[in-house]
Amino acid sequence: IKKNYLYIFFLLMVLVFLCFFYFSHYGNNIFSFSWSEKNDFVGYKNDGDDESIEKSHDLIQKEGESLNERGVISSPEIKTLAGSPSEAEVVRKWEESRGRFDEESLKDYAGYDLATLQSLANNGDIKAMIALARLYVSDQYSAEYGVKYSMPLLKKAAAYGSSYAIEQYAIQYEADHFVNGSSDRNTLLESLSWNNVAALRGDLYPNNSATLDLRRKKVQLSSEDIQFIRKKSEEIYRQLQHERHVMGLGDFDNSVPPEVQKYFSYLENYMSDK
Repeated sequence: IKKNYLYIFFLLMVLVFLCFFYFSHYGNNIFSFSWSEKNDFVGYKNDGDDESIEKSHDLIQKEGESLNERGVISSPEIKTLAGSPSEAEVVRKWEESRGRFDEESLKDYAGYDLATLQSLANNGDIKAMIALARLYVSDQYSAEYGVKYSMPLLKKAAAYGSSYAIEQYAIQYEADHFVNGSSDRNTLLESLSWNNVAALRGDLYPNNSATLDLRRKKVQLSSEDIQFIRKKSEEIYRQLQHERHVMGLGDFDNSVPPEVQKYFSYLENYMSDK
């Protein structure tokens, strides 16, 4: 019996020694492997997040809401369809130069009363024009003002250089006819013509939104429709440029930075397919 105990004790000691040897030799590698796997997973997750951000960003623009709602990219590692943070900043500044302000940028005007915004708009402040046009069709003022006041103001903002105002004019034009029960094919073509004026100025956001809206409504445009839109949009452009000259301003600045052109290459334009 004593020999059996000694034998069992000897086996236990050998087992302990083997366990100690195994963990002392492979333990660091095991933990290193786990840490490496964790880092690899984090890296993969970041790559996935970048891809997700790009897809979400693309979807937002295709539904007609503004690299405006895109915000400023703060992380130097994050890239979107607008490119790197520095490229995205170029896009954002170009948008603002076209009177396309995000909600954060408009906050400083949100507290202004109607009279203050009217005064600023009369002095050529495009941001005030956009904020005031919104206020005119808000629940608070729509009964008294509405599109009767907002649409001429948007047209004025368009003459001052805001391609965003052109897009908003098109939206309100179509919405007004819909509410009045007078919406028809001609209404659609007129609205699309206004959108295409923005495209003539290098801003493809409105035509991108219109392309998706036409697809959603399953509306097919004929070659005659496209020719009408092209001719009408050129006519509207000339009218706006004339109004601009009357106000003592020069020709429109239709320049588009390479960073914006790169971003717009991801957008759709029904006019370019015809």
